[in-house]
Amino acid sequence: MIIHNPITDHAQLKNVTTSQHHVKTAGTPFEKPLVANSYVLPGWAWNGSDTPEAAIGTCFVPIDVADSMSFDRIGVKASSTGGGTGRLGYYNSTTVDGQVYPTTLISDSGTVDLSADGIKQITIDWTPDAGILYLAYSNATACSLSGPNENTLFKIPVGGNSNSSSVYNAQYNILFSETEYESTSLPSDVSDLSIFDYFLSPKKACIFLRLA
Repeated sequence: MIIHNPITDHAQLKNVTTSQHHVKTAGTPFEKPLVANSYVLPGWAWNGSDTPEAAIGTCFVPIDVADSMSFDRIGVKASSTGGGTGRLGYYNSTTVDGQVYPTTLISDSGTVDLSADGIKQITIDWTPDAGILYLAYSNATACSLSGPNENTLFKIPVGGNSNSSSVYNAQYNILFSETEYESTSLPSDVSDLSIFDYFLSPKKACIFLRLA
C-alpha cells in the first residue's frame, strides 16, 4: 500500500503548488485527481516513505482538509513486527497563540493488531467539514510504521523537531504524549496542553485515511 500523494514519482519537479485535487508545476501542468479508495493524508505531499519506530505513547497528526471529503478507513502500515495493538481516532482543533492544537475527540475508532506486517485499518464513516483536524494513534509496544520521508516533502502543514520543545516556523504541530491508550479509550478532550510532552518530526505522521 502506498499512501496517495499527488506528486508520487515526480520528485524532480520544481516550484510545486498543491491543492486537494490536483498539482500544477511551473511550465508543466500535471493533474492527478483523487479517487475513491485512495489512501491520503490531507494537506501533505511527499515522494517516498520512511519507517521510523513509533515511540510508546500517543501521536497527534494534523491534517488540512481543503474540501468536504468522505473517508471510510483509518489505519497505519506496520513495516516490521512489533506486537501489541494500536488505537486510532480523530480530533477537532483550536488555535492558541497562533498555533493549532487538537481539542475534543470526534471518534475513537478502535484498535488494530500490530503483531504482523501490513496494512492495519478500521472502517469509519466520516465526512468532516473543511479545516484543520487531527488524527491520533496510540501504541504500548514500539514498532515500525510507514510515514513520509522528510527529505522528499513538497507540502507539509506542520513544523517542529523530534524530541524538542522548540517550534520552527510551525503552523500545525505533530504532538506527542508519553501516555498510551492501547487498552482504554482515547481521551475525550486534550485541550489541556500540559498532556503533551514534545513535538515530533514529520516522518512520524504514520497514519492515513482512505477516501470513500
